[in-house]
This record gives sequence, structure tokens and C-alpha cells, in this order.
Amino acid sequence: MRIVFTDLDGTLLDHETYRYSAALPALSALCRRDVPLILVSSKTRAELELLAQQLKLNHPLIPENGSAVFIPHDYFPAKLLGSEWLWRGRYRVLELGVPYDQVRAALHQVRAALKEVSIEGFGDWSVEQVAAATGLPLEDAARAHKREYTEPFLCEAIQPDLLQGVVAAVSHSRLAAGLSRVPLNLQRGGRFWSLTGPADKGQAVRILLSCYRRQYGPVTCLGLGDSPNDLPLLQAVDRAVVIPGRRSADVWSQRGNGWTLAPAAGPEGWNEAVLAWLEQEHDLSEGLRGVADLEPGSITGPAASG
Repeated sequence: MRIVFTDLDGTLLDHETYRYSAALPALSALCRRDVPLILVSSKTRAELELLAQQLKLNHPLIPENGSAVFIPHDYFPAKLLGSEWLWRGRYRVLELGVPYDQVRAALHQVRAALKEVSIEGFGDWSVEQVAAATGLPLEDAARAHKREYTEPFLCEAIQPDLLQGVVAAVSHSRLAAGLSRVPLNLQRGGRFWSLTGPADKGQAVRILLSCYRRQYGPVTCLGLGDSPNDLPLLQAVDRAVVIPGRRSADVWSQRGNGWTLAPAAGPEGWNEAVLAWLEQEHDLSEGLRGVADLEPGSITGPAASG
């Protein structure tokens, strides 16, 4: 079995327009081969559900930088998932992050510790302000605003090490005071910093891969991403592809053996990389390129980093 795990903003989706039209040949090739495409993003579940609907996907979703794994009802046999998988609507859910209100409380502490630095998160903004910060239409900004586990934020010029140190100190103080049972993490996406629980994309990908392997046996997987918060994802897969972008140099400098750099940014590079992987898997028939079943389109979604 083969699986593709992909980041969204700046990877499958164009960083500025959120369009995925250039990736249609590879999307159609995956669809024809019944290769699951797993969306792994800093976007909210509401945003991923919209994109999955547009791409005609009915596969698990990994929102908010790996904070949870949402598996559609009846996707795996019930006995495959343990009691730690909760029911939520039409999903079985494994939560790896912390509730949003706890992350927001921690951000307030970070802000108090850096009084001279302007820090504003999605929770400080109206839907209209999220739209202005991301370039999203209001309807899509409203989906981006529905956060469950993480807080994207903007922070004026500051040394990353200083910000990381303050977050670590806040996390330690909250643990010591019994306000949290787990440490907090600071992640960086294509546009925003993000305050999260201890989860990351790689942990969620490994858990989901374990489910597939227990159900279907051997699995070969491809992962694609463009930002530092994608590193754990890329480290969790068999074949990793870095998509050129604003933060990709930070990713490429930490590349592992066999990682490749896509020939172009955004969905153009994504398309070429996925088709090349299918060809290497000896699974792409002659003349497959250029054929698309899906309609050209775009996804909106937060620019929460992707």
C-alpha cells in the first residue's frame, strides 16, 4: 500500500492564492491508484474538511500541526482503534494536543513576559482581522478562526532563540503550578508562529501509519512540506520532498538521507514530485500526465502556516 502525507499552504496550495490547479495531474493519478492523500496542516479541522470535500477525499485528517488525528467512521474496523480514540460526530479522534483555552492562557503569559514586543494571535482578532492578516475571504477566515488546539500568532522582530526561551519558561511555570499536564511547543510555519501542545505532525503521521500497517500490512509513504513545522512529518515518512518556499532553506539545511528538493514552488513542484514518486514506484502508465478528473480550483484556509 502507498500513502501520501502532505502539508498544504506553500506545498499543495499556492502560498499566495491557495490554488491547487497545477497539482491536478498528480491528484488525479493518486485518485486512480486509490492512494490515500492525507492532509497534514496547521489549518483547522473545518478548513481541512472543506478541502477534502473539494478534492473528493474521504481519508483521515491531521489538523493544527498534528494536534489530533480524525478518522472517518468505519474507515478502519472498530477493533483496530483502542479506547483512547474518542467519538466526535462522524469521526474517531485521537487528541494529542491541549485544549485551545489553555494555549491562549499560555500566550497571555508569553505576552506579559515580553512587554516591549507586540504579539497578536488569532484569538485576539475578529474574523475580519483574520481575513486581513491572511488574505482569505470572510467565509474562509471564519473557518480559520475555529481553532481547537493551537494558536497562530504574529510577533514583531524578535530573535527566535529569545522567543523559544520565553515559551519554555512559561511552559515550565505552568507545569509547576499544575495549570498544565504537558509542555508547550513553539512552531514556525510559512506565515505565523504557532503555540501548541506537545504534539507535532510527525507524531500524528506515525500513529496513523501504524493504523494502516496493522490493517493492510506493508506501507510505502511519501511526505511533502515546505516549512520548519513540516520537519517532523518529513522525518516520519519513507520518502521526503521539500517544496521550495519562504522557509524551505531552514528545512533543507536539516534534510535527511535521500530527501529531495522539488523542482518548483507550491503546487507546481508538488505535482512534479508526486508524479516522479509514482513513476519510481513503477505505477504510472504511459500518457498519464496531463489528464485530470478534478475541476481546477483553490482552497482557502488559513494561512496559519500550512
